[in-house]
Amino acid sequence: KENRNNPILPLMLWLSEEDLPEAAAFCVAVSKDITDHGIGIVLTAPLSNQDVVVALPSWEAEQVEPWFFLGRSVRSKPIGGGYWTVGVELVEFLNKDRPETVECLVSQATRTLAVTDSR
Repeated sequence: KENRNNPILPLMLWLSEEDLPEAAAFCVAVSKDITDHGIGIVLTAPLSNQDVVVALPSWEAEQVEPWFFLGRSVRSKPIGGGYWTVGVELVEFLNKDRPETVECLVSQATRTLAVTDSR
């Protein structure tokens, strides 16, 4: 049985060529649902290529750097109003398996995904 959660979380996506992220080619989006092996994402356009690096805020503690995954887009569907849902299969946990590939993204993702109280 697959675990499925429906948290709405901010996330970052970078296009990836040959399993390496393109630091300048990123966008911010929100999650729709998360499973053991994939994530549903809401975007304002479909992805332009199949491979992406996904950064999620860590659930462990605010001080921990974001979690980075190599993902592959497996479906894309327009939902109206200029939005798309994109299904991404998460194929590799880059923080553990290849941390050197995301070193250049850590500070950008940490700043962008930081939770701020705007009240």
